[in-house]
Amino acid sequence: MQVRGAADDVLAGALGKLEGAAGHAAPDMNAQEVANSWYAFATLGRTPQETTWAALETAAARVAPDMIPQGVSNTLYAFATLGKSPGAQTWAALEQTAAETQVRAMTSQGVAATLWSYSALQQMPGDRMWMALEDAAARVAPGMIPQNVANSVWAFASLGRTPDEKTWAALTTAAARVSQSSSPQHLTDMVWAFDALRTLRGVARPPCYAIVWDLVCGAAAADFTDAGLRALFHAHLMHCFSGYGSDGSAAVEVAYPTWLATEARDAWRGGVQESIAVPPSKSFQKLTRVFDDLGVRHEVDRVTDDGCFSMDIYLPAHDVAVVFDGPMQCYYKSDSDKTMTRTAKTELRDFFLAKQCTTLVTMSWFEFAKCTTSEKRWRYVKDTLAKQAGVEVVTEAVTPAS
Repeated sequence: MQVRGAADDVLAGALGKLEGAAGHAAPDMNAQEVANSWYAFATLGRTPQETTWAALETAAARVAPDMIPQGVSNTLYAFATLGKSPGAQTWAALEQTAAETQVRAMTSQGVAATLWSYSALQQMPGDRMWMALEDAAARVAPGMIPQNVANSVWAFASLGRTPDEKTWAALTTAAARVSQSSSPQHLTDMVWAFDALRTLRGVARPPCYAIVWDLVCGAAAADFTDAGLRALFHAHLMHCFSGYGSDGSAAVEVAYPTWLATEARDAWRGGVQESIAVPPSKSFQKLTRVFDDLGVRHEVDRVTDDGCFSMDIYLPAHDVAVVFDGPMQCYYKSDSDKTMTRTAKTELRDFFLAKQCTTLVTMSWFEFAKCTTSEKRWRYVKDTLAKQAGVEVVTEAVTPAS
């Protein structure tokens, strides 16, 4: 153990020196060297220190116009794998290069990696990028392996984007082709994507939908991660609540594995409990104090009787659920349009919560943050409840709790 520990220390020291060298060399790196550096950090699972990150990010923005297709996709993939978006200038430079020329020449792996990177970072592609990605996905779908198919359909669904008819036909045909050789994770991503697009956008489930579920049935619960089990149960809930789409077509009958109602359900419920165990933000604490000040009876982190959903705030006297949406529930478009857009997962949350109560009220972290006094916060909450739920809060003169 001591020998191994010493070896780990040596490796950590060597990586630290290499990282420092990369930061120093970044201003002189060419496009391929920058892309390779980012990809190396992602492969190692090592997020560069702040100074190295800044140097390599600046270099990425500088050389983006000279990157080859693989360089663009690898760089975007690295940011997504490391779980950190670059600054707006760097992202814009990479997207401009990709949309103008490089996406058209990307391989199936490059297209899938680029789509996955956008969705993983909750970055909404600009209009030109969307057009380029859809055209490219349709072009390369016939040659996609299971991972690429799963990542692509998951990305479209995660971003709440309905692919054009040609692209969707190509991707679902590819899904049918690769389904038999897909891993449990790939099957999970495909099922979740098909149900999410059906629920949110009325997209018809493809012919291979039932086949994919049959393959899931042939696997054991132990073949899936907790995240995979939760995604499957989420898909099951979507199927149950949205069997009929906006086009009026009938529900698709599928067979579910027996463990869906046990292990998968318990994993989903466990996720609900984990979410409410997260310490509340200061802004959310301020919001709940407003309800205290106004004398509105409420419950915080109310879990539904079936244990499948939680409400940020619940008003039992009115059967109203209140959700408090901030940056984590939205993504920015990557082009000059900086309008906040709710994520697909936020839309799905609202879809289900609206079925658990009489009225669902959304309170915006962005608007609430503008309320700099207790009186303004009171007014925001009262006005929002009145407008969205018809709940009139009548208060006497009170002293703020904070």
